[in-house]
Amino acid sequence: MHHIQIGIQEFVIGFFSSLERAIEEKKKRENVLGFKDYPEGFRVEVFVIDKDICQEIIYL
Repeated sequence: MHHIQIGIQEFVIGFFSSLERAIEEKKKRENVLGFKDYPEGFRVEVFVIDKDICQEIIYL
């Protein structure tokens, strides 16, 4: 999935069951072209099962 917000490109890299798993995926991409240019540009949106709104945003 890919979408653009106010001129900023955002890419979804996956849906994970834990923060630890999301951090592992971030580490895999740290040296990939496009991702390595924005090392502080990762964020995790925390959702609770059966709720449609984001509960928390964590910036990595």
